[in-house]
Amino acid sequence: MTIWREGDRLFGQALGKNVLQSVVEIYPQSETNFFLKINGAQLTFIKNDKGEVTSVIHHAARVPDSEGKKVK
Repeated sequence: MTIWREGDRLFGQALGKNVLQSVVEIYPQSETNFFLKINGAQLTFIKNDKGEVTSVIHHAARVPDSEGKKVK
């Protein structure tokens, strides 16, 4: 999944089979917890001790959680 910011909004796009491949907006719940309106999936951003995001955990109903590492 690729996640990016446009102004103060976040967007994401997942690539691969069996996933929605369109661009979706990601909405905040807190500083590190976000959600997708289209399917209710949750994203939790993990930060290091410097406050930098290092990974994200994807939570969705009936699917095991999956973690993605940040690629620079």
